[in-house]
Amino acid sequence: MNNHPRHLTGPATALLLWVVAAACGAQTGGQICAKWGTLSVAGGEYTLQNNIWGADTAQCISPVGTTGFKIDSANHSNFGGLPAAYPSIFKGCHWEDCTPDSGMPVRVSDVNDAMLSWSFNTISGDTWNATAEAWFKTNAIPGPPDGAELMLWLDHNGGVQPGGSFTGTVSLAGATWEVWFTDSPGWNFVTYRRQVPASSAALDLKPFIDDARARGYIDPNWYLMDMEAGFEVWQGGAGLQLNAFSFAVNSEPPTGNRPPQAAISATPGAGAAPLAVSFSAAASRDPDGDPLTYSWDFGDGNGATGVTASHTYTTPGSYSASVSVSDGEAAAVATTTVEVAGSGGVSCEYILLNEWNTGFTASIRLTNNGATTVNGWSVGWTYTDGSSIGNLWNASLAGNNPYTATPVSWNSTVNPGQTVEFGFNGNKGTTNAPAPQPAVTGNLCD
Repeated sequence: MNNHPRHLTGPATALLLWVVAAACGAQTGGQICAKWGTLSVAGGEYTLQNNIWGADTAQCISPVGTTGFKIDSANHSNFGGLPAAYPSIFKGCHWEDCTPDSGMPVRVSDVNDAMLSWSFNTISGDTWNATAEAWFKTNAIPGPPDGAELMLWLDHNGGVQPGGSFTGTVSLAGATWEVWFTDSPGWNFVTYRRQVPASSAALDLKPFIDDARARGYIDPNWYLMDMEAGFEVWQGGAGLQLNAFSFAVNSEPPTGNRPPQAAISATPGAGAAPLAVSFSAAASRDPDGDPLTYSWDFGDGNGATGVTASHTYTTPGSYSASVSVSDGEAAAVATTTVEVAGSGGVSCEYILLNEWNTGFTASIRLTNNGATTVNGWSVGWTYTDGSSIGNLWNASLAGNNPYTATPVSWNSTVNPGQTVEFGFNGNKGTTNAPAPQPAVTGNLCD
């Protein structure tokens, strides 16, 4: 018996199921039509699998070249939810099925490089994705993975999206990838979806593994069990073709010292002077496990040491901050840019919109006239005639004359040329007196 746990990806949600089915032994013929049918190819180095795991609809695949396959026919009709099938080719240990001499399982921390290439032809209709994925297990015993599933989406059609939540983007292998993650029952599920679709890729998987490690999705003591590529198919699928696939993992220890890998973060990365910034190089690592030292250059003539550092920029400008990470023999440098706006650059206007005998309506408008994005703002004003605020919208109010307003979640950022405005109703200090129009103050205001 083979356990085939797979993730669920769809246009709305992602679920996880355990599908248990009898595994067919790898055959040596041509077309595969059995639900769990497999076929050894390339002299046994790789295995094709039909893998109709999410439906009972028919599908047949046949080998193409040495390490490819084509979906000859498919009658899938899953709408949303789980894919009907994941026909694919794998190398390594896919659950209990292992190809010989694959170099896997291999401990994650021992991976020096993992060269992956695959290419495919797609179809204009139906619902599918073109993907490659690696499976990780907490131990090296072949069986159902319990560590992580790492997918690379190169292309897709029909509105499907990765399971889990979008967490950001990252630049790897010369492209920008969306990162999706869910802590699913049984294992972590992380997907890197290429923002610009492609029909082929030749890349080192290790930077993706390292990025997932830095995010806490993969443990360095887990084991890479297998690598596979194919198509997840929800609807249709006939005509999809994987032209070729190759994967080789290198865990041979290199000779000599390996340099560290430096990483840097700055929080916040932009704001008005004086801007206090917290820096961290905690994601840096040394492949040999050597202890590291850290030397900071904040880009304004100041520096510090340690894995974390703090610095306040008092002068507006664009600063290139860097950290040099050393293992005693070699060093690596990571750099980030901190944008510091002047204390001015933003016009802060008090605008009287309407008034009556006992009250008034007014707003405060902030316009970013500078060249740097404002991240967070705070303005204040004071009534000297006894007037007071009744209710306020589009900001958070504090104090009781003087008043202070700060942003709500959606208007904290003000890009160059943009305007943020919030309003309020007020009560006049004296009936029939003119409505007050006080000055607006704040460290961002001109």
